[in-house]
Amino acid sequence: MLAGLDIAGVPRVRDFFLVDRTCYIVMDLVQGHNLEQEMESQGHPLPPQRAVELLLPILDILRELHRREPPLVHRDVKPANIVLDQKGRVWLVDFGLVATYTGVARTRVGTLGYAPWEQMEGQAEPRSDLYAVGASFVHLLVGQPPAPLQCPPLRDILPEIDPALAVIVDKATAQRMDSRWPSAEDFAAALRAG
Repeated sequence: MLAGLDIAGVPRVRDFFLVDRTCYIVMDLVQGHNLEQEMESQGHPLPPQRAVELLLPILDILRELHRREPPLVHRDVKPANIVLDQKGRVWLVDFGLVATYTGVARTRVGTLGYAPWEQMEGQAEPRSDLYAVGASFVHLLVGQPPAPLQCPPLRDILPEIDPALAVIVDKATAQRMDSRWPSAEDFAAALRAG
């Protein structure tokens, strides 16, 4: 599945092999630092415009993953899995939990704070990745991971945040899937317009 991906911002799988019933994957090396390290190096949360600049490419990547047939769900989008390379390009890494979305229950996986309820119940689907992007926004803007399984309204945490951005992020982190952005493309369009 991963070997067939050719998406800008996703490391290419070059080879894979088995040794003693363990599968190894050879992927392109992305040299740089992740967004958690970016915040640590700055010593404070990121400004809203910088967070938007860094997460828009992730939504573009997710748009391509979710458009595949069947859709691919990353299931572990978070600042630690978003890498800024030495040329300033944004990459989504760690595809160890990626799965096709078929509507059938799967294992409960993900990182607390970034995984929504349905994912913790084994029902991850494309909008689950959008929740994770919204939770990543919260982390980048506040400077710490969001609470597990619920993101409070952004203005409750950051009263000074632009209300339009808060509405966009809050829609992404809605508890109910049908209250979230319907697609990565819609989420990105709202950010670009706002």
